[in-house]
Amino acid sequence: MTLIKEYHEITLEEPTLDLVDKIAIERNLNLESLRTPHLLTKEMQRDFYKEVICNRSVNSRFYDIRILGDESIGMGGFTPIQWENRCAEISLILFKHSVGKGDGEKAMLRLLDDGFDRLNLNMIYGECYACSKAIGFWRLMASKYHFYITELPYRKYFNGEYHSSLYFSIKKESWERLRGKR
Repeated sequence: MTLIKEYHEITLEEPTLDLVDKIAIERNLNLESLRTPHLLTKEMQRDFYKEVICNRSVNSRFYDIRILGDESIGMGGFTPIQWENRCAEISLILFKHSVGKGDGEKAMLRLLDDGFDRLNLNMIYGECYACSKAIGFWRLMASKYHFYITELPYRKYFNGEYHSSLYFSIKKESWERLRGKR
């Protein structure tokens, strides 16, 4: 018996330029969540698509996250990937229509499977700011799936005040135990 809920309806597909344009809009609505809290222009997002998403020589992998290969619920992936250390930071942006339905958890689980199984990473980590709407999600996921967690105070300055940051990570060995593979 494993602790991992079913997520087989979630697929990871190649992102399209249209998806990346829509993600820019979603991203710009959530500046409190980002390291670079400035609005993205369409040109900036299209440059990101050409220079990062379509470029397999960079240390990033991004996916269009879909339900049954049909409806896109957002975009996620890993950046930067440190191949020499076999670790990467997880990235996940969901469209508003997918928030609160359990899609984020399923997407995270699918991404972890991809990172550990296909990319052969040894550790996946992430960061979420306390001022972000996503902080509750990441706290719950970190607790539920036994991530290592730590907090850094005064990590992000946003709206005139400093906010702490939640760092979380999970090793491949821990993930395999949760999946019942060890």
